[in-house]
Formats: sequence, structure tokens, C-alpha cells
Amino acid sequence: MDPKALLLARLAVARAALWRELVGLDANILNGECICGEWTAADALAHLAAWDEIHAGRVALILDGRPGAIALTEADPVNARIFAERHDWTLERAVREAITARDDFLALIDPLSWDQIVQPHITASRAEYSIRDATERRAFHDALHVDDLRSWRGYAKPDPSPGPKVVLRAALDATREELLAWAALAGEDERSTLPVCGVWSVQDVLGHVADWERYLIDGLDAMADGRVAGAEYEGDDETWNQQHAAARQGEPWATTWADLITTRDELLARLEALSDDQLARQLQTAWSERDHPYAWFRDALDHDREHAESIREALTAR
Repeated sequence: MDPKALLLARLAVARAALWRELVGLDANILNGECICGEWTAADALAHLAAWDEIHAGRVALILDGRPGAIALTEADPVNARIFAERHDWTLERAVREAITARDDFLALIDPLSWDQIVQPHITASRAEYSIRDATERRAFHDALHVDDLRSWRGYAKPDPSPGPKVVLRAALDATREELLAWAALAGEDERSTLPVCGVWSVQDVLGHVADWERYLIDGLDAMADGRVAGAEYEGDDETWNQQHAAARQGEPWATTWADLITTRDELLARLEALSDDQLARQLQTAWSERDHPYAWFRDALDHDREHAESIREALTAR
């Protein structure tokens, strides 16, 4: 496997896991409850954004030929300063800055070769530091705060509930990035042949994801029209999956890919049209008398994570 793509795929796993832990928490919890010492979830996102910015700055110094200007400082005083400067940020700003900081960091990495990424450089403290170090530290840092969130959720036991759209959208984007990062690690010559989920190939999995997102879109449209979402569903999951997979057998990769992109664009358009209150509105569906649109979007991101994991396990087992 391409080592650079593998490095970035592992980074995507950690970030997707982080956003998933914030899904199902309402705005009062995200803004008001301490999940790590005195930090709220919003504080944690602001903190993650700051460290992405710090490491992006270090990478920029390397690319500018000035690694000797990199100062590797103790984390505790930096964390205290970040908290003091950003504690008054709204959740919306913390989410926005966390996304922007990660995108900016990845934009620096994207054009680099693997040799550039692994080349060691000497910092101001005479320590070795590479762009690979910076990237792996981002994944490790995310994973640390995933552990914090999971520990807090296990202790606090908050009831899963509809949360703010801004967090849901970030999670949908992150879990889709995770899925596509791992799918891309299968070469063009094996993406339609190598089994990664039972007998399914990467192409089969992506077609399946597109089919289920079409089902979710139809259900969301039914809710918007006052109809019972999912009423047309018949049979069990396995039968439904196999019927739809059979219908895609032999189709070109371009067709599967176009369907995957189109259905996700349509799903996000449905999300954009809903307010936080509308996402949380209780409705009757084929599966529950107290369902809500938020849960259907949450199913989409969990489905992406499920299949990203199956692809990851198949490829790393090789």
C-alpha cells in the first residue's frame, strides 16, 4: 500500500472517531459540561484546532527550509494559553476552526512525496522532527481525546439525543473521508475484485453505501411530506442488500462512483434544508413511533464507519 495514503487514512480514522463521539450530545452538553478536566467539548475542539495550527506552522517552516526555527515547547503551558484565549468561543466557531485547521494542515501534506514526509530535520532544541512526526502526532492527539470522550460518556451516561446540525455535518464529512481514504488504498486493478466485506469488493461496498443513502433520502423526503418513512421497505436487511448488490453486478466503476457522489450530495442537501428543531422533530416511521430525521443522518455516518472498518481490516490483514 502507498505509505503516504496509509498514513493519511489512519489520520482520517482518528478524526472520524472524534466527531462520532460528539454525535448524539445536545448543545447544552457540548457547550456546558466538562468532559476533560475543566474543558467542555467546545474547548476540546478549540484545543485540537490550535495544535493543528501549531504543527502546520512547523511543517511550513520545514518547507521554507527553516527547521531550526521550530521550537518544541512543553504542552502544559501552551494548553493553558489556548484555553484562556479560546474558552469564550461558541460551539459553532470551535467546530469551524477545527475543520479549517485540519484542512490547512492536510493542504500542506497533500503535494509532498513520501521522502519529504519522512525526512528528519533538526529543530531549535536539536531534536529530530519530521513531517511524518507531525502527522502521526495529529492522529495520536485525536485518539487521546476520543479516549477522554468515551471515558466521560461511560461515566456520565448521557442519553443519545439529537444534537446540533453543525456537529452532525462535521461528523458526516469526517466519516465519509475515512471511508474514501481506505477505499482508495485498494488499487485500480483490485477495487472491483478484492474481497473486503465477505465476498464484496470495494466497488460493491461503495455501491451498497450509495443504495442505502438513496433509501435514507427517500425516507427523509417522506418525513418532509408527512408520510411514514420506510413504509415501502420489505424483507430483511440481508435480502435487501443482496437484491441491490445483484442489480449492480457488472456495472462500470464510473457508474458506482457517480451514484456514491450524487447520493451524498443529495443527502447533504436534505440536511442543509433542516433546522436543529426540525432534525429533532419526533415522527412515526416504519421503525419507530418516536423517530426523528437526526437519527437517519446518524445512520449514514455509522454506515460509512462500519464499511471503512471492514475495508481497513481486509487491507491491513494482507
